[in-house]
Amino acid sequence: MAEASADPHSHFSEDLASELEALRSIFGGDGEFEVQELPPGSEYCCVVQVKPEGLAVGLKFSLPDTYPDKSPKVEILPTEKNVMLLNDDPILTELLQLLYQSAQEADGEPMMYRLIDIAREWLEGRSLEGEGADEDDDEQEESANKEETAQSLTHKRNKKPTKLDADEEEDYKKKGKKKKKKKPAEDNQGPVKKSRMKTASEVISRIQWDKQVRKEDFIVGYLDRFRGVIEKPFTTFSWVDIATVDDYDSLAIPRHRIQYFKYKDRVVWDKNERLDDVFGSTGSKKTILDTVEVFSKENQSVEEKEASDAVGDDSVVQEATEESDLVQEAKSEEKRRRPSRRPNYFLAIRVTDPVIRRCVRRIQDALCDDDPRLDSSRTDLDSLHITLCTMRLDSQDDMSKAIDVLKSLQRDISELLSPVTMLRFQGLDQFHGRVLFSPPEECPALIKLSQMLQAALGEAGINLVGNRPQFNPHMTIFKMRREEADDFDGTPLRSYLYERFSQAFLGVQPIEAVHLCSMDDPHRADGFYYCLASMDIQSEH
Repeated sequence: MAEASADPHSHFSEDLASELEALRSIFGGDGEFEVQELPPGSEYCCVVQVKPEGLAVGLKFSLPDTYPDKSPKVEILPTEKNVMLLNDDPILTELLQLLYQSAQEADGEPMMYRLIDIAREWLEGRSLEGEGADEDDDEQEESANKEETAQSLTHKRNKKPTKLDADEEEDYKKKGKKKKKKKPAEDNQGPVKKSRMKTASEVISRIQWDKQVRKEDFIVGYLDRFRGVIEKPFTTFSWVDIATVDDYDSLAIPRHRIQYFKYKDRVVWDKNERLDDVFGSTGSKKTILDTVEVFSKENQSVEEKEASDAVGDDSVVQEATEESDLVQEAKSEEKRRRPSRRPNYFLAIRVTDPVIRRCVRRIQDALCDDDPRLDSSRTDLDSLHITLCTMRLDSQDDMSKAIDVLKSLQRDISELLSPVTMLRFQGLDQFHGRVLFSPPEECPALIKLSQMLQAALGEAGINLVGNRPQFNPHMTIFKMRREEADDFDGTPLRSYLYERFSQAFLGVQPIEAVHLCSMDDPHRADGFYYCLASMDIQSEH
């Protein structure tokens, strides 16, 4: 890559040129610092790659023309000594989110060195944990979901090794004294102490602040002095200080009366049974996200079966709406003669993360090595995306309405996804043996985004054809037409082909923009769909 300088002929601003020169002087080693200037009119003015000596990963900054007023796009890169494989550490999701939030908090100041320093401290903090990293993973997950979640990522990089709190330490000393008569003080085989169980207040905080779970899915079992244990939805209660609650308008209970919490119909926290499947604090190592994932897979299997039984091959339409040819083939002959019933535009989130793309390519290569006939069905890496909804735009007036809807929702969507919303991809699944995809981890904000867009488009009179009642976000990796599938006895993507990747972690993608894409127009020069309009989410932050 060509390196930039503070040359007056450079189209960089004086401040940016000075920042680049300072970084070059700090990271002067071979391959540590590179800058690629992009031509005027590009989405970004330059791309900066920094791979500091001794740092486990490198960072890539794509700087917009308005940097630092507008934050850069940040990506985590592997170093030559640390090539990321398909089992990339999912904890890097946390680092990327920390970097994005820190960039938002920079408030228009030069930030690249600060972000590099944050990454260094965060990675050093992780390495200090040594063999105890597995246990500390649960503690980090717990703390990230307490009431101060909005600020915890910033503080997490300064986190020190876990210590017993005062009560636990005193309890440990008391128990230890009972054993001193039998064992010397220096003997490490002290009495076994039960781990501290997370409290009802901490569970409440997680349900309130964790964006990966829905408050509506939880039930509280509490002790009534007259009627015994009663169950009510979590959203029924006011969780503010009980002393401030108006008893006539709000329902509140003392925290000590809470006996258990349910996620849907499953108990996930029980005080009397010392069960904690919300944080895993009692040793189960199971968290609420594991339970959510189980329910998601169970429900998806039921829904897919019901959809298949009810409408047969019509259910393929929504699963593969990003491609007009796959949508068309799932339609009946009568519907094909009525083009107004077929979607020709869709709203999407583009997947650009290099780690995800690299993992997708490895999966595609592996499957094509096993069966070369699949090669023509692989999704182009430049086209990777998640469909939010589909529509039919037949006229210029329809197109203008759709664009106006995007503009009108920009502030609301930016607030919904603020400061940054990350989509985490892990595992593979398939639709009817013809579409292989990776679903993003359940994200309430993503579901809300799809609902918000469909509601506004519907109110504007847009024909929202091709959408199923149940939003099923996915990133397609392979897709095959029915006539092509006939060569595979109707099921080309059998589970044995991809089972080795069934739980693989692919990476994380920040939601940066929403694109209004055409199914019919030729793709752009960069390989992505032709976009009638794009809404930059970060521009409102």
